[in-house]
Amino acid sequence: LALGRMGPDAEAAIPVLRDLMKEDGRDSDYQPEAVAALYHLAPEGKELAEEWLAKPMSGRSEPEIRYELERRALVLGEMGDLEAAAACQRACIEICERVEERLLAAGARAELGSLLLASGDHAAGREALLVARAAAETHGYQNTLVRATGELAAAAAASPGPRSAGSRSASTQNAPAADARAAFERHAARLSQSQRRRARLLLWRATGDREHLLEARRLLD
Repeated sequence: LALGRMGPDAEAAIPVLRDLMKEDGRDSDYQPEAVAALYHLAPEGKELAEEWLAKPMSGRSEPEIRYELERRALVLGEMGDLEAAAACQRACIEICERVEERLLAAGARAELGSLLLASGDHAAGREALLVARAAAETHGYQNTLVRATGELAAAAAASPGPRSAGSRSASTQNAPAADARAAFERHAARLSQSQRRRARLLLWRATGDREHLLEARRLLD
């Protein structure tokens, strides 16, 4: 995904991504990321992504179907079809709750919350993220906790909020960012490199501190 968001600087990776799709087949763990990157980079990227999405899902069991829905949500989100991506994540949540996969349900709710915020449905997005964060705190899901807290802080920073004098103290305004920073510092050692990069980007959006942006770029390199 990072390659796709780098733009022209990553165009040299297009042949490698095309080969990856040919060699690994649809069931590869890397297929959605390759499709999403090609959507952004390759001239025929839109057609490739649409062809990939048009293929029927092959999953038989509920866990297999959930996995495929998650992959489709990733590609749809990168294509900007946030409504369809959110529908996939809601279906994932329903399956996770039926099979009592609490960790996966919390992660899907965090993804759903992010999609809803991006689509402009801030109330529903915040609610999904709060539910995800509560589950993560209860069951010790570090990545989801950091993700949900960071998303909430970034959303709070982007919200204009009340403008009247004295409506909120500076400490109250900065509380979500402080919570996000504390969650990251507490759990960073247990996060993967890509998870740390995402957390840093969210912290940059929440605080405006360019050090977080620079560290996210370092993690990409």
